[in-house]
Amino acid sequence: MCALGPERTESANEQFPYCPGRAGVSATLPEVALRAVAVTASQDRRSAARRPKATTEEVAAFLQIPVPTLYQWRHAKKGPPAVLVGRHLRFAWDDVESWWDAQKAQQNP
Repeated sequence: MCALGPERTESANEQFPYCPGRAGVSATLPEVALRAVAVTASQDRRSAARRPKATTEEVAAFLQIPVPTLYQWRHAKKGPPAVLVGRHLRFAWDDVESWWDAQKAQQNP
């Protein structure tokens, strides 16, 4: 959609940056479309990465191990990767599942 004609306002120009015939427009329609696709792809990656993170208790329950074992594994650098948020560990579910798959592959070649 483009705001053309005498009713065009500055706010309409800001909403619709691609308007054929508008002075000062340097982007062509394909360039604008490519930028929109790139932004959408990066938003998809961010939204997947922003799923709720797992707590130590949730990961221990998932792995069916005691919580202290998970802390021991972290100290020995053997368990799934975690991030320290303040004094609390948080795990990305994708990392936990990747670690789990790697463990299965190592033990069942």
